[in-house]
Amino acid sequence: YGFQVMAQALGGTVGRTGTREYGHTDAEVASESCLFAGIPAEQVVWMSHGDKLSKIPKGFVNVASSKNCPQAAIADSKNNIYGVQFHPEVKHSPFGKKILNNFLFKICRLKKDWTMKSYIKDEIIRIKKQVGNSKVLCALSGGVDSSVAAIMLYRAIGKKLVCVYVDHGLQKLGETERVKKVFGPKFGKNLIIVDAKKIFLKKL
Repeated sequence: YGFQVMAQALGGTVGRTGTREYGHTDAEVASESCLFAGIPAEQVVWMSHGDKLSKIPKGFVNVASSKNCPQAAIADSKNNIYGVQFHPEVKHSPFGKKILNNFLFKICRLKKDWTMKSYIKDEIIRIKKQVGNSKVLCALSGGVDSSVAAIMLYRAIGKKLVCVYVDHGLQKLGETERVKKVFGPKFGKNLIIVDAKKIFLKKL
């Protein structure tokens, strides 16, 4: 919804469509726009909205549309501001990656010099600086996000990290055992597993 917020903040108007678009939607894009360079003028995109821009902000032009959404993408090339109503980040928008690629490298002019190795190194330095001599309490769910955060923290501050995993009884089968097996040998007593199944299930 950054598209609508951005447009409204810059003087545009957001209104209801009357007809909700959800799922695969045929759209027409302006191939001459940097955002849509190298992709077909007619394509399928993934929509999920019940509103539209009834008035675009001053300085913008419309660069994409669908049956129920006349302003499906807008552009202010002078100030390098772009917005899309649909979801280019999902696989259901076949040319979505190309759109994101155009935005990153044609519009923002980023360089392809980022690597995961440099990210890990930079983050460890940043974490050490931010934490200093303090301890860190990390809520560990066993999911990807908290697991990566926990490992990064551990690499940066070691035993100053304390992880708490709450077994609320609603995890995937074997999740608690997996967390013990994966993190137990590394974190030792600094991995606290709380059996809260009775409390959570009773409340539910």
